[in-house]
Amino acid sequence: MALGYNPPSLSSRYDNVQEPVRPAASRSAWEGAIVTGAASEKQRPMKRPSRRQQRRTRSREAGTRTPGAAARLLANPAPRFCILFLILLAVLGGLSATSQAQKLVHEPLSLLLVRLAAPILSTFGTVVSSGTYLSFNTFSASVEEACDGVLPSCIFVSAVLAFPCRPRQKAWGVLLGITAIFFINLLRVITLMVVGFHWPDLFERVHIYVWQALVIALSMALWVFWAEYFVQRGSPAGA
Repeated sequence: MALGYNPPSLSSRYDNVQEPVRPAASRSAWEGAIVTGAASEKQRPMKRPSRRQQRRTRSREAGTRTPGAAARLLANPAPRFCILFLILLAVLGGLSATSQAQKLVHEPLSLLLVRLAAPILSTFGTVVSSGTYLSFNTFSASVEEACDGVLPSCIFVSAVLAFPCRPRQKAWGVLLGITAIFFINLLRVITLMVVGFHWPDLFERVHIYVWQALVIALSMALWVFWAEYFVQRGSPAGA
């Protein structure tokens, strides 16, 4: 009688192996510890930043903040020049319209124009001057506030001060410009007296339309000349 031995298969060998069972008490304690740790992370209070940290944060935000429309407009040289020119012109124009300017600026300039124009006109005819009144042969006129050249000077000075350049260049521009405008206005007074005597019908037209526009145009041309030859060409040499 032959004896046979059949070894058990691997599957049957491990079928009866069971996973160790964790006690219910330890499992509940372990799960509770996890839940408690997560809850403590959520409920932990955030630390309030100090005042120094708050100032640093604000400075960073201010540094990275996009500039507004007004800042971008003023950063452009052309709009900045126009805005500053209009502000200066309004200020100087308002100051020239005061009673103090009438006594300290307008009246002395009118008297000076009459005194300088009289001897020049005397070479062409008979001249009589009294205060701000001037008579050439049979034609008489008075040099008033609108004829003393203050308004063109205000326009020129405003344009010079609004232009971006050195203070020394601005001082030279104001000095030379006011002097040149004064002599231009002196030529205006002399020619108007000659026109008034020889062509009295054309006096008002030349006085109102021709010379007023011409003085302003010459003032602006003088400013362009100053900006071109005294500022832009003088900057490399003075640097």
